[in-house]
Amino acid sequence: MPFGSPATLTVQVTGGTPPFTYLWTKDGAPIAEGNVTGITGPVLSFTNVQAGNEGLYRCTVTNTAGSDYAERNLYAGSLITFIQQPQARRAYYGDSVFFQVVVGGGKGTRTYQWKRQRGGIITNVGVNSPVLTLNNLSANNAGTYWCVVTDDRGDYPSNEATLTLAARLAFTQTLPAEDTAIFAKDYLLRVRTTGGHDPVFFDWQFNGVPVAPTATLPNGSDLQLTNVAFEDAGIYMVTAFDSYTDTLTAQCELEVAYGTPVAGLGGLAAAAAGLALAGAAALRRRRR
Repeated sequence: MPFGSPATLTVQVTGGTPPFTYLWTKDGAPIAEGNVTGITGPVLSFTNVQAGNEGLYRCTVTNTAGSDYAERNLYAGSLITFIQQPQARRAYYGDSVFFQVVVGGGKGTRTYQWKRQRGGIITNVGVNSPVLTLNNLSANNAGTYWCVVTDDRGDYPSNEATLTLAARLAFTQTLPAEDTAIFAKDYLLRVRTTGGHDPVFFDWQFNGVPVAPTATLPNGSDLQLTNVAFEDAGIYMVTAFDSYTDTLTAQCELEVAYGTPVAGLGGLAAAAAGLALAGAAALRRRRR
């Protein structure tokens, strides 16, 4: 109960044969506080609750057949309450992260014990502090965390918060810095990634204008150019970003050129050979 407020403790008897007698005690001893009334009745009343009123109160009810009792703790002042609960976190391997609680109320000195559950095993972690800091994170740090705050009255556990870890987002297949596409042929731009917090997203642009990918792959994305035209030449850029903070970009400057058919190359070679033979015959004629 808040300091200075009134309070009551009540017992209700069921069964038994009246008359009943009532006797209230506090922590196993007679009640001595002057702001308490009703010590020999079913309702114990407190005016202007003070710190000295806190304790375990017992009411013993007696009739001709025997006696029974009921107990109730009265807390003077406020109990521990969590003003700020620990929040779920995401991080990358090698990073640092912290969890924090802010509490109010309570009685006496507070202590803090952080706990982690991983794979069904609960482990005490950290030091006696409302802040838990974890550095150089590894896979062993992933799990569920909470803080048990203790005062003179007992233990108060916070809400649980999950720490999710991932490797940094990285390309396993990226775009060439420069490339040439053959006119009227198909051309494929593809990127693949590893790491990052799922899901990973991909945004494509052509000369700064967003374009839709043609395929979404496991950990990757495609942009397929079909029947390439000269107006398809330009700067293609893709941005990969995960569900936390990592972002990657890759860019390709694409040119478009006519392809030379294999048959055409053979024809050019034959023509060059014919010219060489004709030149040799002319040279022989001059020497005669």
